[in-house]
Amino acid sequence: MNNVPSAVQAPTSSSRSRTLFVRCLQDSHRRKLMDAPHQKELFISSSVFFALQLTGGLGLSLLAIIVAAFPNVNRHPTWFSFCISWSMSAISYSLLLLAGQKNRAPIFQLCATQAALVYSAPVLTGMTTFAMFFHVYLTIHTALTKADLSRIRGLRKLLIITPYASWTISFVALLVFSAIKPDYVQMADNGYYCNFSTPVPKRISASVSFIFLTAIVAFEGIITVCLYRQWRRLSTIGPKAVNMTIRVLIFGIGAILAWILCIIYLIPVIVASPSIDIILAILPFLGLIIFATQSDLYHGRGSNRASSMSSSKLTEIPSATL
Repeated sequence: MNNVPSAVQAPTSSSRSRTLFVRCLQDSHRRKLMDAPHQKELFISSSVFFALQLTGGLGLSLLAIIVAAFPNVNRHPTWFSFCISWSMSAISYSLLLLAGQKNRAPIFQLCATQAALVYSAPVLTGMTTFAMFFHVYLTIHTALTKADLSRIRGLRKLLIITPYASWTISFVALLVFSAIKPDYVQMADNGYYCNFSTPVPKRISASVSFIFLTAIVAFEGIITVCLYRQWRRLSTIGPKAVNMTIRVLIFGIGAILAWILCIIYLIPVIVASPSIDIILAILPFLGLIIFATQSDLYHGRGSNRASSMSSSKLTEIPSATL
């Protein structure tokens, strides 16, 4: 009498968790609809969040394609890696919106995938940003000291490969985690994207990013000191070197913002608010502004123009990196 017919399988704990997950999302959605002022505030903040994410992320992708189409505009592979990683991050955070499930209870598989992507993205962007900034440091160090860095070409290859290998491992591990613990998959409190209810993945992701962002902030300090000491030399080269200095400093401000966000995510008593998520969305947009305003993009002959200004390698830094 207690046997289950062969045509019907008893629901597993995993399927029960998925059913509960959908019901919880639907109940949360109904509560938000009843709270009109909160719903209006959420609509405005989410619109700003997604506008910044998609403009910055997709803009960087388009910028990378444009740069690749102009052989005379030099960019190091770490620059392309940076653009690609932040585009992937923007898509990760906007997945529900792009899939047309932003204002409804999303299917479990999509929500679990986004949760894994959201916690893998900071690992990727933190490492690619560090790789590009490390290249900036090496370029400036070579220009100022005439050092021979040809022996570290293998290291430069690692700067390209390691971030995406780490992202793949992180993403797969989190997907497995969501399959083992489906009840941990949830819609974030702000309603922008899916995440995990347990703080462990968030803290691990933030810790990895914090390590690399700390290194970026340290390199920013070293680069700033080097540029300050060589300011007279830079000012004689022309406006291009001065613009490069400004870009390095602005880029450093973005790195410091991301570093502060990591600290916020690592402190258990602080609950992430919509304003914090919007600051997070500003980062790819800031990168787009920095890189899309370089003059060599509009002249289409960056290398020749740089070499004609001066024989110093310092003039090659803007066209190669920032």
